Amino acid sequence: MPYAAVIGNQFIFMDDNAHPHRANIMNNWLEKINIERMIWPANSSDGNPIEHAWDTLGRPVVPTPSFSHQAAFRPLWRSLSGRGHNVTLITTNPMNELQLSNLKEVDISYFYKTIQKFEVIDVAIDDSSSILTIFSSILNFILSTTKAFLESSDGQNLIHNKDNQFDVVIAETVSPSLTFFGWRYQAPLIGICSLDCGMQLHDGMGNPVHPILNPDPNLAFVNADHPLFYERLTSFGYSLFYRAMMYFKFFKTYHALLEQYFDEKVPSLEEIHSNISMLFISTSPVFHTLRPLTPNTITIGNGIHLVGAKRKVLHKFDQFWRKKYRVFQKYTDKL
Repeated sequence: MPYAAVIGNQFIFMDDNAHPHRANIMNNWLEKINIERMIWPANSSDGNPIEHAWDTLGRPVVPTPSFSHQAAFRPLWRSLSGRGHNVTLITTNPMNELQLSNLKEVDISYFYKTIQKFEVIDVAIDDSSSILTIFSSILNFILSTTKAFLESSDGQNLIHNKDNQFDVVIAETVSPSLTFFGWRYQAPLIGICSLDCGMQLHDGMGNPVHPILNPDPNLAFVNADHPLFYERLTSFGYSLFYRAMMYFKFFKTYHALLEQYFDEKVPSLEEIHSNISMLFISTSPVFHTLRPLTPNTITIGNGIHLVGAKRKVLHKFDQFWRKKYRVFQKYTDKL
């Protein structure tokens, strides 16, 4: 609770009814430091909003042509389908798992050709590329892929087929233009990020964004917990530039594109982001700086797709370090 004093009187601590959390020593301590606690019913498993995401008929959208973005959320699609929910997944990397009979996959793997066409990766890793060049390359790529999908038969079906109904839309927020499907189906919108999300998403969710305490993940600081003065100045300038490009360039260009494909008035992306019901971000306090988050911003660690190491590997790792320790101990005994 390091940010309680910063947030002020509006800070509410959310835990659960686990016995250690409700022990008298914990109650007395929270009362002593004047922390208000969220009140839970006796059986609170359904009180947490994240629980409702599992009991839905949904349409996930993961348009980024990168396997690392796709793999991060595959356990979620498997779990939803395995529990009997009908899921329509728009993805660049279909799983093609026949046992998931409730999972329908829309293949948009042609996005890979588009990312090569605009040389997005090459431009991003080129040290000589200016930040404006990188932003322009990403913008052109997203506009091209969004247009290609909306003009495809699958895109046209999702736009104009009034028989399509979805109880929830889960969309990767890297491509903000596709989050509009939540508005299209008048369904709750859940945003997902395979890393931390951009400033515009934190702004929409009401999460504080501080360029020094929480620098953008795209900025490579030597030590994010204790940035140098030059790094702090760079982060402050970057946050101003990022917001200017996002709100006054990207969003307006996206909106103009979307209006070409819908008869009704399309809301702005700022409005869509402010109506996101929940946001899942892949961050962990172990690897990321602490950030105060609203209750509907859910941190899911750094990989729900990761599995535990095999015991054989752990055993060999343990033997290796025991051997190294014995060598080190013999050396220190001689000193």
